[in-house]
Amino acid sequence: MKNKNVTTKTSYYNFIVLSLFIIMVYNFTLVTNVRGYGVNTEQSHLGYVFLTILIIYLTLKLFTYGKNEVFNSKLKIQSEVILLFFVLLFFMVLPSLFYPDSFRFVSVIIFFNLAILLMVFLYLHTINFNRDKSTEDLGRLFIVISVISLIFAALLYTLGELQLINNNFYQLKEYPRLYGWYGNPNRFGSAVAIGVISSIFISGFLKNKKTCITNKILIIFLLIGVVLSGSKGALVSLILALAFYVISTIQLNKKMKKKHLVFIFLFTGVLILLISRMDNIFSDRFVNEIVRLDSLDNQRFDIWINTFVILDNNYLYNTIFGNGYGYFQDYIGRSPHNSYIRWLSDFGLLYLLIFALFILSIIRNLTIRNKGDIFLQSLIIYLLTHQLFTQSIFQVRIEGILFIVILGIVIFTKNNMKVKQ
Repeated sequence: MKNKNVTTKTSYYNFIVLSLFIIMVYNFTLVTNVRGYGVNTEQSHLGYVFLTILIIYLTLKLFTYGKNEVFNSKLKIQSEVILLFFVLLFFMVLPSLFYPDSFRFVSVIIFFNLAILLMVFLYLHTINFNRDKSTEDLGRLFIVISVISLIFAALLYTLGELQLINNNFYQLKEYPRLYGWYGNPNRFGSAVAIGVISSIFISGFLKNKKTCITNKILIIFLLIGVVLSGSKGALVSLILALAFYVISTIQLNKKMKKKHLVFIFLFTGVLILLISRMDNIFSDRFVNEIVRLDSLDNQRFDIWINTFVILDNNYLYNTIFGNGYGYFQDYIGRSPHNSYIRWLSDFGLLYLLIFALFILSIIRNLTIRNKGDIFLQSLIIYLLTHQLFTQSIFQVRIEGILFIVILGIVIFTKNNMKVKQ
């Protein structure tokens, strides 16, 4: 009876945490057609409200169950990683000396990232800083978010109009790409792509045959969702992340090597065939309006080439320390659609070098001898590749939230180096 009560309490606690996190993500990522693609202040305020409620709830949970020691024996802080993280935050603020208007934007971003990191710390504390448990929870969490996102996007596309509480959503029939509440098909595609990686990872924990079949069907639908978003950035990033995950998993589990290799060759062959014959196999609308193969032009490169204009007009200290948050967009008049170019322009060359060291320090604390760590590395590869097409790390975006959650797991947990197959 005692064990049953504990299980009930745990399930109730997990449900509350999951619900609060999903509502928080929804409010941070919500963009309706009425409000456009910009960040909606009122809606993001609600995101901060639910983030605060989640932090308070996790804190009360710790004290309620007697786990009120902030630094217990299970906590192993990776000091190198957290030090570089705070150095990066400092170099975000520093360019505000040259571009004072950027400080208010940077301060919000820094507060957002630190608040998410605090939330992750508190949650990890409730599970005794168990890395294996935290990576599994992360996978399941983003599966739920991606499935809800896909269902919502499919309903909006089918019905053309949806109302959720005080928010109205519209999608014209003439617009073929899915975007859901994200208001942008590229952002929606990225959210669903993260769900694909998570579903493949979680499949290794499923024992029930029906659950395994359901999960495989789910992966197929999520992949379809990525394709129907028309986001080439999400698709390319997903392919690279899955390639790393599959190859690393094969190396981890030698017994399954031949079976996986056959699957990889078959999958690769089918993919190459579909791409090479896309014009013949799929409809013109799918090729030209969703996948948009005819839009593979130099538009992005024309934007990126402006980086040289900025660097050419910079003083040396601006090139090293940056011009301030948002400088590229204000100077050129368009978003760079590339985090690395934006960081070089806004935060400087030194920031880029420190970020590279920061990523290396994260990778050093992960191993390819643990399935959970392989999952985290696959997500990092996805996010880093995706930054070539967008700006989401350290931003109020679902990818930004995911990155800080991964960072928190790396900082506050330690891999026991046991092989987890």
